[in-house]
Amino acid sequence: MAALPQIKRLQVEDFPTQQSWIGKMFLVLNGFMDSVINSLNHGLTLAANTTSQISTMTVIAAPSQSSPIKPAWAGKSCPAGVIVLQCVPTNRSFVAQTVPTGVQWTYDSQGGLQITNLLGVTPTNSLPYLITFLIIGG
Repeated sequence: MAALPQIKRLQVEDFPTQQSWIGKMFLVLNGFMDSVINSLNHGLTLAANTTSQISTMTVIAAPSQSSPIKPAWAGKSCPAGVIVLQCVPTNRSFVAQTVPTGVQWTYDSQGGLQITNLLGVTPTNSLPYLITFLIIGG
């Protein structure tokens, strides 16, 4: 990723015909731009700025309604989404996938987060998968 350009502050002098009103706007806008650029240049992270959580687990059978995968979710409410970040066989063998990997999931306050269908792969006892999920807070 390319580095952000050096901060260039908006100057009233650059807009001579609007000097009577533009200074107040630039005061707010320059402060906002400084904050955004500083955040991006100094490691803006998902963990520090969202209620997301990453959960990695070994899966040895395809999930179902009666036997779901239950990744840890410390959130206090229903997640906004669950994304598969990585899905590899535990033996690191190559398995050609013909469709994208995804999940179907449900949430209830008693049972928590439950993945009821894994799309794109079929884990088994003889070919378990190590799956990393990104659970995005709602």
